[in-house]
Amino acid sequence: MIRFLLFFLLPLPGLLFAQSSPDPPILQLSANGTSISITLSNPPTSNNYQQQYTYLDPTIPVPDSVGGVPLSASEKAEFASFHFQGYLIYQFANATILPNRLDDPLVVRLAGQSDLADQTTHLSNYTSIGGQCIPTLMLQANNTGLEPQLTLLTDQFSGQNLEIGKTYCYQARAYAYNPNKTVDNCSQGAPFLGSDPASMPDQPVCITLYPVSIGKNGKAESDLSIAADVENRRAMVTSSLPGKVTVIDITGKLIQELTLVANEALYTKPLGSGLYMIRFDAADDGAITKKLLLP
Repeated sequence: MIRFLLFFLLPLPGLLFAQSSPDPPILQLSANGTSISITLSNPPTSNNYQQQYTYLDPTIPVPDSVGGVPLSASEKAEFASFHFQGYLIYQFANATILPNRLDDPLVVRLAGQSDLADQTTHLSNYTSIGGQCIPTLMLQANNTGLEPQLTLLTDQFSGQNLEIGKTYCYQARAYAYNPNKTVDNCSQGAPFLGSDPASMPDQPVCITLYPVSIGKNGKAESDLSIAADVENRRAMVTSSLPGKVTVIDITGKLIQELTLVANEALYTKPLGSGLYMIRFDAADDGAITKKLLLP
């Protein structure tokens, strides 16, 4: 009877009913010296658009009353619903690691989190094994509030600061919470519901940290000019030294490689709005990387 009732509670206003687990957010990376900024977003097609994910779980038994007080239809729906709680950021050992290895600390490690500021702290999912309820810690929440952007400074595999010249790879996962979820005979339940690894991209987003400024004698840095040609949506690069120009977007994706002739203006292909890293490898004076923002 309870499950039958829940089925007809679906049209209640104010609830966004999603299918099972929350969709993972879109992850964008940008580098600033030896730190990496991660920006998270959810497109309109996401079941967590505007961070409003809600899933009414028909497997959760719903009581008719709590503490002797009868529950209304909307309260029963709320009792059985998961709500968006936050994001987890994972560092992957390299670009070949698949998301189905999230639980393998040899190749995937938690790098950061963005969590609702509330009283929810330790989230453990319980499994009944041999008549015993065995907990698996899913999250130790920091409760510092949801942040659309996080800054990472540490390599989770080495325990050291991020290093220039190295490539780092990440994936993001959304998660939801419902304290009323029970599993088998475990009264503690499974309050944590994370993005299904099968719904996550096959490959992590990777970025290589380039030096902001390097020069053997400083000449390349002193006369290098990188400017935004806003009208034509492109970058203009000039230098008295010849060399190679590399354009990289904030996700670490290579956009274009060009050859710069000394004392001649070089234009990139049209670019979309956003932040780009322009790297200039001078023939006789090392390399320089500068940021370019196209509005």
